[in-house]
Amino acid sequence: MLTTALCHHALDGQPAQLWVPPEAGYQFLPAGIHCDAVRALSDLGDRARRLLADEGEEEPAIIRDHYTHYLYWLVPPRCTEGWTPIDGVTVYGGGCDVEIPPPGRTHGLAPVWPTWPCARLHTKLEPTRDVLREVIEDTRQSIPEARR
Repeated sequence: MLTTALCHHALDGQPAQLWVPPEAGYQFLPAGIHCDAVRALSDLGDRARRLLADEGEEEPAIIRDHYTHYLYWLVPPRCTEGWTPIDGVTVYGGGCDVEIPPPGRTHGLAPVWPTWPCARLHTKLEPTRDVLREVIEDTRQSIPEARR
């Protein structure tokens, strides 16, 4: 049972409705209402998580899908509008669905919360975007020219 509610804020900084992941098992929720999502391959995402932690960013709720090898950062709703594309990163905004695991689901092949409970639901978009861009550029530079 989740004991603390997770709150998000609308883009205008005003408190929005309280929201917790649904207890009733896995659910697909429409992006743009409670959250948007940023998806990256898990090896890139794990490097980004370490860099964000090194910069002192508190880790938010992240969804890990072991089956597809992706990480999803939940970000405030509608904040991915106008996102500048990054190779290897996908954003889920209005018109998309995000698969949300039930609270406390931390193991299994289906999407899970790697750390639960989480101090906050949403990650800050700008630091996450900047670190993902950095990780992808570093990865690209480490590939020999002949293999690109």
